[in-house]
Amino acid sequence: MGVKLMEILAPAGGPESLEAAIKAGANALYLGIKGLGARRRATNFEIEELLEKIDYAHLRGIKIYLTLNTLMKDIEIESVYENVKKLYEHGIDAIIVQDLGLFYFLKKNFKDIKIHASTQMTVTNHIEAKFLQECGFDRIILARELSFEEIKKIRKEVDVDLEIFISGSLCISYSGNCYMSSFIGRRSGNRGMCAQPCRRLYKKGKEKEEKYYLSPKDQMYGMDEINKLREIGVNSIKIEGRMKNKNYVYETTKYYYEILRNKVKENNTKKIFNRGYSKGYFDGNGKEMMNQEYSFDFGYKVGEIKNKNVSLKNNIMLGDGISFVDENYQKIGGTYINKILKNKRDSVKKASKGETVYLPKVPENTKWIYKSYDKFINDEIEKNIKEGKRRKEITAKLIAKVGEKIKLEFISNNIIVKIEKEILEPAKKAMEIEKIQKSITQLGNTPFLINEMEVDYDGIAFMPLSLLKQMRREAVTELEEKIKSSYRRKVNGKVIYINREKDNSKKEKKNIEIAVRVQNKQQEEIVRKYGIKKVYYENEKIVKESRIKESEIKSNLIKNLYQYMNTNGEVQLDWEMNTFNSYAFKFWEEQKRVDMIYLSLELSKQEMDEIYGCGIKKGLVVYGKIKVMQIENNIFDKKEKLENEMGDKFEVTEDTKVYLEKPLNLISRIKEIEMMDIDEIRLDFFDETEAGIIKIMEDFKKQKSATKLYNYEEGVY
Repeated sequence: MGVKLMEILAPAGGPESLEAAIKAGANALYLGIKGLGARRRATNFEIEELLEKIDYAHLRGIKIYLTLNTLMKDIEIESVYENVKKLYEHGIDAIIVQDLGLFYFLKKNFKDIKIHASTQMTVTNHIEAKFLQECGFDRIILARELSFEEIKKIRKEVDVDLEIFISGSLCISYSGNCYMSSFIGRRSGNRGMCAQPCRRLYKKGKEKEEKYYLSPKDQMYGMDEINKLREIGVNSIKIEGRMKNKNYVYETTKYYYEILRNKVKENNTKKIFNRGYSKGYFDGNGKEMMNQEYSFDFGYKVGEIKNKNVSLKNNIMLGDGISFVDENYQKIGGTYINKILKNKRDSVKKASKGETVYLPKVPENTKWIYKSYDKFINDEIEKNIKEGKRRKEITAKLIAKVGEKIKLEFISNNIIVKIEKEILEPAKKAMEIEKIQKSITQLGNTPFLINEMEVDYDGIAFMPLSLLKQMRREAVTELEEKIKSSYRRKVNGKVIYINREKDNSKKEKKNIEIAVRVQNKQQEEIVRKYGIKKVYYENEKIVKESRIKESEIKSNLIKNLYQYMNTNGEVQLDWEMNTFNSYAFKFWEEQKRVDMIYLSLELSKQEMDEIYGCGIKKGLVVYGKIKVMQIENNIFDKKEKLENEMGDKFEVTEDTKVYLEKPLNLISRIKEIEMMDIDEIRLDFFDETEAGIIKIMEDFKKQKSATKLYNYEEGVY
């Protein structure tokens, strides 16, 4: 098997995780600054702190990627400039982006910055990957719903860097296409504020059976999967976990570090955080990925209660954290083990798999014992983090000859440091080569490790050990400064903002065009009777690599980049393309073919009105059932109704698209919308009956209807 270079990209939710990931063997880290990015609730970094961490990583040969992978408003895009400028000039290696408006702004102001397309951009085929590469993206982080065969096909078709998630939490909906948290609580996953509604209990159908129907297990690829990805030339494997603790980050990173060195290492990640694990969609079906019994860190099973004793299925020891679980997999208590008894009388510090022991204070109705904290493994990881070091390998050369200046070189990649001192005199006794090498190679707590040392010694020159140590210290200091300086760069010119040619001082009623989106000819015939001239058909949101040949583009109202690349003439972008700001309009204006953009339904009316269209018309959906999740896995075999603990109700189609039961309805606000900067409004029909469509059309004529505003008034966090 030919070994290919593959980057291990590890999460750094805070300083402790950053250090743990580096010591475990990560080649690159992804992290955020406080208040921005898709994990805004992680610890994250202040700017000045991050500048220090960039240097710390670079001195050890590790890259740092900044996550700005959320949708942003104009003011937010413009406000990131100063912080990005500092990071860019300091040497940040790349920025991960979801928002095409932010991408446009960054490329205009930082010409040679490397930008990675976030998995939030839902790239699921090679056509979309090629488009983003042509636009200037340096790497594509593919959607997690792709199978190995689909990844393999995309790899054959494009030469851009590809990055794949290989472990950690899975979103049940396609990332970037989940709006459930947004529409039921104004906490947008696209803005890094997801409340994780997929991890909650739901009642299903008339039976009201309650389970975690939308909660997937975590993802975990093993050696076979990683070797397959390496063989086809995937550039980077990514570990999810900016919300996880440092021990999780260390152990998971170390696991993949060993795999890439063809070593077998026990996978202890499952003993640190566990709500069930699967291979996700790697094999193409995702059938084993759901865990409807629980959605949180449950730990792993260590024992079963039999006659009030515990029959052990795994080892336990004093200090382990355990949970007591009943036969319905409900936690009924938990504790740390402070006493283990054999024969109910002999106290021991630990017990092994296969033994039967007695644990005091086990609640009634306990069926299983789960270990939620493994003391042995966590103690071992803590020790490794504390004692571990990560150094950058360098080469050294020493020249020592009588009558010449003593010279020491440290070389790291293309950076060379040369230290020269006084002319050497003859020695009374020749020095041992091993002693000379030891004086130079003992680099202590520096970021460097000499892996190759050349000594050109004439055997008679005298050089004090104190001189060698001084030269070594000076070489280290200069090499550190040269490496850090090699990443520095300057921004030239003034910041480029959009030139808004818009006057909001005079508000006049606009002559708004009316459009309708339908699913079939029958719906079209009904709306045509009401004088509707502009009718769209709904296109599929996701076009996976394996489904390209069967994909049908039904209208120029497009939902993804594939449809944009395969549609002739002018197109209209649907709201699910997440257009959130004026800079995104400017991006599309430069693509030439976009006639209209339907604004994101996560924006408030004021935010919609303030967006400058850059010559592109603005559209707004005023009625329709909102699809809040698009799920690749067929969780149910028929249509279902779900209800969460707060009473929010949803309808699920046979192909597992999740819709809000109550449609968005802004019909009573039409007069208000006519005073906004909106060119077209649209009514979307999905599964409404003929009578239902007629009622909405009649309501629209009267501009009176039951109102359901969702994010229209206040937007999202």
